[in-house]
Amino acid sequence: MNRISKYIAIMILVSVFTFFGNTIHAEIIDRIVAVVNDEPITQSEFEMSFAPVYQQYVETFQGEELQEKLLEARIMVLNQLIEDKLIYQEAVRRGVTVIDAEIDERIKQFEERFSSTEEFKDELQKQGFTIKQLKQRQREQISVQKLYQYEVLSKVVVSPQDVEQYFSDEADEYTKPERAKVRCIMLRKDTAKEPFETTRGRLQDIIEQYEQGASFETLARTHSEESHAQEGGDLGFVERGQMITAIDEAIFNATIGTLTDIVESEIGYHVFLVEAKQEKKVTPLEEVKETIRTQLFREKTEARYRAWIEELKQDAYISIK
Repeated sequence: MNRISKYIAIMILVSVFTFFGNTIHAEIIDRIVAVVNDEPITQSEFEMSFAPVYQQYVETFQGEELQEKLLEARIMVLNQLIEDKLIYQEAVRRGVTVIDAEIDERIKQFEERFSSTEEFKDELQKQGFTIKQLKQRQREQISVQKLYQYEVLSKVVVSPQDVEQYFSDEADEYTKPERAKVRCIMLRKDTAKEPFETTRGRLQDIIEQYEQGASFETLARTHSEESHAQEGGDLGFVERGQMITAIDEAIFNATIGTLTDIVESEIGYHVFLVEAKQEKKVTPLEEVKETIRTQLFREKTEARYRAWIEELKQDAYISIK
């Protein structure tokens, strides 16, 4: 494990992160950035929690976009710290208990990321944390998680009826429309070059060459003025409703292995070779019910959490400095 990975492991465990600047150990001026009831949130707490987001963003974004993302992240992190503080205060008020064995197990899991206990303790000391601080932070975290489990997760239920209703309401999401694999030859209309009738006549001559045994693919490469000409006019699979109405009807009314009639559009004259078809297919509920259940659970969990946290905020004193 390299130095940065060790650092991140420690910080994940503590759930507070030293602010990354040009070096890991950046100087932090401690001041109060918010007050939740009678408890402050300090600048150092904020910067430590903000650091992993900062690290990720500087590796992903640049310039003005980076600055905008960082501003959004700062607001997000501060809001989360306020909400975490509210939940912990509520956990204390309601007497949520955390036993030492739970804390020790959590620390053990992260300690195992290091080659030895000594290395783990050394890295912890380098980041300015003591075991006592670490255990207290874990006690807070676990109590928050327990209350969240009770107040949010245990109260969210996704019934089979919920899944079925969503599947019915969002039927289009689970329906694959009829498709056809086609090739196309298209000649553009250009009155400066020739009358439309002449253009259509040239396309009819090309069709006759195909009917006499010429390769449609070769004819497309030689004559077609459509963007897929060099691929032999291959458009791949097109879905019913994807093309203009006249073309759509011509393609899906034709049988496999046959040409459509010539279709006129605003830009030119088209003929299509229908090579294959796939019928409309509805994905069975059985195949997607777990995906739907997971999505609904996530949505309901977020809604329940937001409602609960707003209740806590209504009865709290919150001041952002």
